[in-house]
Amino acid sequence: MTAAFGFLAARAAVPDTAVAELVGRLRALAAREGHHLDRVFIDRPGTSGYAELMKAVRGAPGAVVIVPSLDHLARLESLQELIRLEIEEAGGHLLDVGAQPAVMREEE
Repeated sequence: MTAAFGFLAARAAVPDTAVAELVGRLRALAAREGHHLDRVFIDRPGTSGYAELMKAVRGAPGAVVIVPSLDHLARLESLQELIRLEIEEAGGHLLDVGAQPAVMREEE
């Protein structure tokens, strides 16, 4: 079975219930796509969930990375595309749950 990882970005003020809801959406999409979500990486202020995600992807060729929306990767579309390419170059594939508002990201 292909490894599947979730990723989301959350600011400090986001309640745990909102994070848990998004994790549930990631798990549901993974199941619909025939994957088991091995781990969810969460980027919070002062942490680097993204760096840990990329280590995991590099260690699991063909891994699927599931995000609530591309806004969790970055605000700017050009940066989203660069991150998508980085995931693909590391041997992973990106799945977007879709249309999730960027309420989890801090204003930049």
